Amino acid sequence: MKVVVRGQTLENFIVEVDGQHFDIHHELVVDDTSGATLGREQRDAAAKEHFWAQIALEAERDMEDFDKTFFAGFTAHVERYARYYLRARGDRDPTGSSKEKTAVLLFSQNVDEDDRVANGRVAYLGYLEEMKKVGLNVVSQVDFLAKMYEYDTMEVNERLRLALSYKTKQLKAVSAAFNTKSWSIKTLAADRRALIASNI
Repeated sequence: MKVVVRGQTLENFIVEVDGQHFDIHHELVVDDTSGATLGREQRDAAAKEHFWAQIALEAERDMEDFDKTFFAGFTAHVERYARYYLRARGDRDPTGSSKEKTAVLLFSQNVDEDDRVANGRVAYLGYLEEMKKVGLNVVSQVDFLAKMYEYDTMEVNERLRLALSYKTKQLKAVSAAFNTKSWSIKTLAADRRALIASNI
């Protein structure tokens, strides 16, 4: 299901779900101008609340899927090459922090092509040392560098992750707002019944 969030203001907050546009501001306003419209609001409240809860769950699932199927692999990839680089520089037991900093040095969009190649050559030396130690065959430096830089930069992948996380939070907030609307409708309907019962 394709969900696009547009606008971030009270008057302009559109969520597009598979091509269908929802004006969230308009959708969340409770129309209690008459008993009939309030009855319609009451009738539709649970379905709308469920719809938006499902949309939020879909977004959460997409985020989890991205984290577990792509981002975890990307993180393991950059840590592996950071470890090779650090090994070649003499650090045999790098900390998580040093691997993270080295990963930025190796995979940031701000690293120019010459530095990428130079850093890749250093990492290749660490790779050769590690493979020799465990007795495994090695790939050529050209193949190593191609594999090392097969992903987009760290910033691109981090921005994708942040965008998914933000979208998930937005849709959870929309879902929570529809939950609040349901409670408001129930309260208004109860108040209206009480007024009718007391002949006011």
